[in-house]
Amino acid sequence: MDNTAEDVQAETQQHFRSDSRVEAWLDTLDNAQTDSPDDTRGDGLDDTPGDTQEITQDEGHIRQHCLPRAERQLGQLLSIEGCKLLSPAQWETNNIPTRTSIVGKLRPGAVGSAIHVKETNRDVVFKVIRILGVGSGLDPSTSPEVISQEVRNLRAVSSLPGFVKYRGMSLTYGKPPYPLESRPTSCSEEFHAAGGCSTHFMAIIEQDFGGETLKSLLARYKNDLEQDFGPHWLPACYRNLAAVYLGTLAVLANAENALGYTHNDPHSGNVVVEFPTPSAVTTPSTEEHSSQNAATYQRETFADTHVRVRLIDQEAATFEPSVVGEKPGTATELRTNVLHWIALLINCWKAFGKTRPEEIWETKWEEAQEFFENPAQSRAKLAQMNTQDRRDSQIWCVLVAGHILKSITATPHNRIFTSMDVLQRLIDMGITTKNEAYGLIGEVKE
Repeated sequence: MDNTAEDVQAETQQHFRSDSRVEAWLDTLDNAQTDSPDDTRGDGLDDTPGDTQEITQDEGHIRQHCLPRAERQLGQLLSIEGCKLLSPAQWETNNIPTRTSIVGKLRPGAVGSAIHVKETNRDVVFKVIRILGVGSGLDPSTSPEVISQEVRNLRAVSSLPGFVKYRGMSLTYGKPPYPLESRPTSCSEEFHAAGGCSTHFMAIIEQDFGGETLKSLLARYKNDLEQDFGPHWLPACYRNLAAVYLGTLAVLANAENALGYTHNDPHSGNVVVEFPTPSAVTTPSTEEHSSQNAATYQRETFADTHVRVRLIDQEAATFEPSVVGEKPGTATELRTNVLHWIALLINCWKAFGKTRPEEIWETKWEEAQEFFENPAQSRAKLAQMNTQDRRDSQIWCVLVAGHILKSITATPHNRIFTSMDVLQRLIDMGITTKNEAYGLIGEVKE
């Protein structure tokens, strides 16, 4: 005989409530309230410590109508190692002790919001995922399976350079903590909505702050990037951007080798960067050509930007351990990383209205094509250049790599499959060194 919906609900409730941590949490749920008389922030929390909070009739429905619909999800998430159950007041007390610690609310993602909190001893981001959706009940993209997979992915890459450190996860309920969500929401259950309920159940993931997004960086550089330029004059921000794209490639290459990793969604909002100072744009020094330049042509162009590049948002990441340790050019499963990196570069040009870089600096474009086709020739030519010309060529080769590789990867017999293949090609060309590329993600090789 098939179980009824009531039987399934009773079974999930029993499983969830059998956890020893749940009873105390349910007590806080019973004592929750929607709006206290002293709530000046509109966050559902009394702003005057020690005052008695008024419990409204609406809160009696939380257990009856909201909790049963989310208990299975909460129970599954609670099985994640280190997961905490907290009331909104407990969460805010533990994580946002003062308003001044809030740097700002980050741009909401598809399934939630995030805030940046910075204090003397920590600099973190809290990603809030609403388990109980508004209007349509439970959102498939916020299922416990998806959230659990994201946490597993975060744990897997947390210790690698080029990724942010995972700090833990909490479950809470009620109105989203006040810095995270300001717009009013209501429960999708018709009966409950009539009472004006704004209860959510939330998973809150804590990670280290990784820096400014590439998307934001492009917006800051917009005016400089839209300028025309020519031989012997390349805006300094182009070098910083080339360093960011080279660093992104190094993150992917290193994680491929270590874990068979594919990010699957490395757009400009998921690449974050840190520079040592707020004003990161620096102008490369110009050195006159000398006989010593031939011996020093391998001088690193990007290292002194001191940029640190990281990839965030790991919910779509996948791992192919079977390809770890394979020779470059054989791991076709990892080709996705290269295709996404190519798209990232091409979209960079689109961001500032230059869709055809070959028309902007024709001589350097032709040179870059020759360099990719013949790495040995590239090294020889770079050795003959003065420092400024060499730097311009190295920067240009990174920035147009997407357009050039797009045609290369379209051929059936190409030898570029993985991010490490691309990075090795740039090293062979004399565009960068392994030490320099991995230094951009915080790790020096060799």
